[in-house]
Amino acid sequence: LDLASQPSVQLARLVLIEIGGDQFARAVEVCQQDRLLFRAEVDEDDHICHTSALRVGVPGHGDLSVRVLRRSRSTPKESVEDWELEFQVCFHTAFLALAGNFARFTSAELDVPGSRQLPAEAALDVFLEASPEEKEESPEEIAAALAASTAAVEGPKEVKVFDMAADDDEPPEEAPASDSTANGVQRLTVFAPEDIDAFFNDL
Repeated sequence: LDLASQPSVQLARLVLIEIGGDQFARAVEVCQQDRLLFRAEVDEDDHICHTSALRVGVPGHGDLSVRVLRRSRSTPKESVEDWELEFQVCFHTAFLALAGNFARFTSAELDVPGSRQLPAEAALDVFLEASPEEKEESPEEIAAALAASTAAVEGPKEVKVFDMAADDDEPPEEAPASDSTANGVQRLTVFAPEDIDAFFNDL
């Protein structure tokens, strides 16, 4: 498995299952090595099953870690201290991509510090999705688009070559009396190259 060649993805959602419903407030952090990518405090969406879903939407490629922190609900919200690690899990995005951009980490797979234990039903769901990448046009594509746009504005052209070497006994073809355009086609009259050379040689 070539981990370096895996397509770019982003962490889409996190779902905490059977985590909560006690005296603790919680926050979730997503880190890549020592860099914090995402942090949000948790509000339980389901107070019966104690389930919380968070929309993350941050790019991530490679090793990521998800950390769930907790502190007493009586702690003032403006305080940035007193958070402690409840559990964490580490994974590589390439392995989740191969598994369909989804993984469920059960309580037995979550890293819990110390001697604390999580409920047996506790789990963390991780969802990935492809990173939205804005396609950059190459110079060739820009030039082709410009040419197509110009052709659409000017319309198609019909080129008529005027041959001076033609038989003088044949009557010349008359140009339309109305205009140089007919049926949306622009008519251009040009001289043949050999006639232009002969004209300048006679000077």
